[in-house]
Amino acid sequence: MIAILIKLFIGNINGYKNIKKIIWLCMLIPVFGIAKEKTTVVYTPLELLEMNVTNKIPNSETPVLDKFDSSKMLFNECKSIAKIVISNFSNAYPTVIDVDSSTHFKVRVGSIDEVFTLECVNDEKRVYRAKYKPKSN
Repeated sequence: MIAILIKLFIGNINGYKNIKKIIWLCMLIPVFGIAKEKTTVVYTPLELLEMNVTNKIPNSETPVLDKFDSSKMLFNECKSIAKIVISNFSNAYPTVIDVDSSTHFKVRVGSIDEVFTLECVNDEKRVYRAKYKPKSN
């Protein structure tokens, strides 16, 4: 791909226009490199159903706090919402309860392209999202 871009943009190296094309090409190289690294791992509905049977979620990248969906909330209210999430999604998506105590509740739900985590702790509802790690062969 990069070789084609080089041939397309460079051609004859003479004049100001070609220098601008070369600079533009150099700016594109990191973009293509980043795109290759950030490929999204996607699971089919059938794969999700198979995971649901064992309640196992594939490995994911480091979860990132979703500040938009996170908020202050009483623990019992947050846990009630988490239980609704579990009842609505556990039939079709792998769902794992990681922590269930009187002060801390944490559930992970695998979706097609990411892991959604809902955590209730310290009177906060915390929502995290994490992309799947690449599938191993």
